[in-house]
Amino acid sequence: MRKLFIYTGVAAVLLYAAMWFLYYFDVINSLWLIGILLGELLVLLIVLILLRKEKQDLKIIRNTVILLMCIFVLELELVNYESLTYRVSLVAEPIEAVDNSGIHLMVVKSFDLEYLKDEKLIVESFENENQEVLKLQKFDNESRYKSKNVQLLNWITKKEDDFSIMRKNIQNYLSGDTKSIDPFLKRDDISGDSVGLGLAISAKIADGKLKNNKTIGITGALDASGNVLPIGMVEEKIRIAEKKSYPYIIVPRGNAKEAREVKQSMDLKIEIFDVTHIDQALSLIKKLNTES
Repeated sequence: MRKLFIYTGVAAVLLYAAMWFLYYFDVINSLWLIGILLGELLVLLIVLILLRKEKQDLKIIRNTVILLMCIFVLELELVNYESLTYRVSLVAEPIEAVDNSGIHLMVVKSFDLEYLKDEKLIVESFENENQEVLKLQKFDNESRYKSKNVQLLNWITKKEDDFSIMRKNIQNYLSGDTKSIDPFLKRDDISGDSVGLGLAISAKIADGKLKNNKTIGITGALDASGNVLPIGMVEEKIRIAEKKSYPYIIVPRGNAKEAREVKQSMDLKIEIFDVTHIDQALSLIKKLNTES
């Protein structure tokens, strides 16, 4: 009897693993995955009830039930992501956090769409509202699963949002001297951390520590020590800068390869510079202004 219970427990776990594999590679949807898990739990619970006298041998089944219940709770959130179909990126107006600084923070409007599957209809609906679509990214189960895991991790760890973390990094880097950019730091309509580098440079210009007469697009996250970290949607930000006829854009070194590929594949005119630390960006801006 014990061997039978061992085989049953192993089979239940392997069945979940097989269904997870099919889900991850878009063969089935989350409802199938959750449904199979629920079915397994019901069957195992029935076994526990019918064979409750076999207390010692049933320990294997009980452990399997506990394991599958934990997995079920973690995977149940997938149902809320099932309706996601596309992530759409739209052209957004760059932001000059400090007037006449010449430093333009590159931002992108991004929305997750539900149920809509007709790409042509999606593009036309935004164009009818005078909004230009930069990119449509189709959701697959892999991206849904990763999004679910990120959300669960944020819930468990109570992680701050990226904009709040960016705000603290900027304040630490500038030693609290953020008066010139405080209005921006208090905004609640901006998300992400990709404006960090541009904000810090804008503050230095406002404080007279740096002079700039050039129009420069900037994107990049910044840590408290001034290191420039990679960001998302670099393609869209470069394309927006090109549309605005900016002569230059500064991006993180971690995004340099993608940036070069975008420039080459789309035959863009904008000159792209990449940096790993804010000091490099400051030196670059000084050089650009000296050359003029």
